[in-house]
Order: sequence, then structure tokens, then C-alpha cells
Amino acid sequence: MSGKLITLRGLVWATLLESIRRKDLYVLLILSLALMGGTGFIQFFGVSGLEQFLKDISLFVVNVCVLVLCVTATARQLPREIEMRTLFPLLAKPMSRAEYLVGKFFGSLLLAVVALALFAAEFALIAHIGGASLGWIFAQALYLRILSLSVVVAMVLCLSLVLTHSANVVISLMLVFGASLFSRSINLVYFELEETSPLVGKALLWVYYFTPHFDLFDLSEKVVFDWPPVSWATLGALSLYGLAYTLVLLVVAQLIFRRKSI
Repeated sequence: MSGKLITLRGLVWATLLESIRRKDLYVLLILSLALMGGTGFIQFFGVSGLEQFLKDISLFVVNVCVLVLCVTATARQLPREIEMRTLFPLLAKPMSRAEYLVGKFFGSLLLAVVALALFAAEFALIAHIGGASLGWIFAQALYLRILSLSVVVAMVLCLSLVLTHSANVVISLMLVFGASLFSRSINLVYFELEETSPLVGKALLWVYYFTPHFDLFDLSEKVVFDWPPVSWATLGALSLYGLAYTLVLLVVAQLIFRRKSI
């Protein structure tokens, strides 16, 4: 058991280090610093009272950068291992496919968390320079963002087993950034069809419930307007939702991976 844990831990760290060695994280860090820094130094040009604008733009940059990095880094994990045939020695350790999948999941999630921490540090620095305050709601926003990243990583790993790399990246990004708009559209159509076409309305309602609602994990607007911290009950409910969604996606990925010919 201890040998398997050591092997699994090695796989997690190898996944993290391999992703860090690539230039994606550094490029996004420089790009995000330039974008956030431009808003942070507005006050030096005699423009004041734009703290909310500063936080809004900076949080948008942070969210986009970390989600793009998370999707692109995770999407290449399994296809790259299969293409380079580095997967086979790992499975011959012996390491089961389930353990391998878990190792890739935690390695990709750890990369996303490290990136989020770096982007958040940049944001906190720019906010301090720009005179914007950050309360406890910002810490809660980071926690919920980590929860959403776990769902994203599990989803991308699952899709990487049935889609090509390019298709996985495109569809995953569409789901991550468009799920909120899609779910709201379904909700509006459902109310329109509830009486005229009840069967179609119920089908849409099921689609609505099974669609990942990433917007539930986004507290950016509350951070911008300095809202008080959300309740522990809300955090607990969102934690259960995120963990349940992650677990279901990992189980589905394992079922697909177990039957996949490699």
C-alpha cells in the first residue's frame, strides 16, 4: 500500500513539474500582470475612485487566465502520455488505471491551484497599489474557485478519453465560459414551454440540472462591491455540489478509461 502511495505521489508531482516546465504559466503570468497593472496605475494619472473598476477587470483577467491554463494543461495529459507511450511503464508498476487517473487529476488540480495562487497574489498586489480593499469575501472567492477547478479538471479528463485534444479544448472552454449563459437560456425556454410542451419542458429541465453551473462558484461581483462573507451554510452546500460533481465525472472517466483500448 505504501509503495502505491509513493508511486501515486510521484505521478502527481511529475504531472505538476512537467506542466510548470512549459511556458504557458509564465506567459499568462506576464500577460495578466500587464493587464492588471495597467488598471492598477490609473490613479497615478490623476484618476481616482475607480477601485471597483480595478477589481472587476483584474478578477476577470485572473479567472480567464487560470481557467484557460487549467483546461489546456489538463487536456494534454492523457493524449500525450498515450502518444509518447509513457503510460505503459506506469501501468506495469503495477498501477491500476484508476490510480493513474487519480494521479493525473490531482497533478492537474495542483497546477491549477498553484497558478490561481500566483494570479491571486498579483491581483492582491495590484489592488493594494490601486488603493482597493479586499475583505474575507476574497478568501471565500478563492476557495470556491478551487472547487470549480476540481470540476473543470475532472470534466476535461473525462472528455479527453472520448475526444481529440483540439476538440476537447474547444468544447471544454465553451462549457466553462458558456455554461452559465446556456443554463439561463434553458431556464427561460423551459418557462415558455412549461404549459404548451410539458414533455420538452421536462427534458430541458433535466438538461438544466445536469449542466455544470460554474457561475455558482464565482464570487467576483461580490468581491468587487465589498459584500460581507457568504454564510457557512452556502459554502457547505457549494462544497457538496462541487465535490459530488467532481466525483461523478471521475467515476465516469474511470468507466470509460477501463474499457478504452490503448
